[in-house]
Amino acid sequence: MKDSNPYVEARREWNDRYLDLARARRWWQLAAVAELALVGVLASGLVALSLQHKTVPYVVEVDALGAATAVKPADAAGRPTDERIVRYQLAAFVRGTRAVMTDRAAMKRSLDQIYAYARGSARTFLDDHYRANNPFEIAKTYTVLPAVTSLLQLSERSWQVRWSEEQRGLDGTLLGKSTWEAVLAVETVPPTAADAIQANPFGLFVTEIRWTKQL
Repeated sequence: MKDSNPYVEARREWNDRYLDLARARRWWQLAAVAELALVGVLASGLVALSLQHKTVPYVVEVDALGAATAVKPADAAGRPTDERIVRYQLAAFVRGTRAVMTDRAAMKRSLDQIYAYARGSARTFLDDHYRANNPFEIAKTYTVLPAVTSLLQLSERSWQVRWSEEQRGLDGTLLGKSTWEAVLAVETVPPTAADAIQANPFGLFVTEIRWTKQL
């Protein structure tokens, strides 16, 4: 048996090492290409999702009177078909539009809430009413306490509301009483934006107001 040539063995060992390095580099290249392809697929999916419009529905919990007590996301949203809810909202709307209180901050919050429930000609009606009857100026002389006495649904979109009002001096003295009647037109527009959901969770709007003082 011939003795092995050390130079040949050294060259063979060098070739084997170089081949192993070449194979390893090839595997790393394949892995990098696969990762880049996966990243591209994921990026395309994220872009496609970002271009889709998504509406998050909310569930509104109410108490026995129909007042909203909690607002939270849900799998499906609905219209305020419960008559208690509509009655409560309309009664609160009328009380808010007619009330005059000495606490300016509380009255401003009340008016902001009222305008969140008014749209269309109803907002114009309120603008005209408050220009002629500035509640902040009235509050310097007397307060007004309205109390809703009845609500009657006239049609799918119209309600009749009757209420009484007490005018009292700043010392609490009763200055007068009056009775009123209004016909309110309503519509439901489910909210989608988070701020709209907080301001008007049921999407119930008053679109037209006609009120008169009863003799």
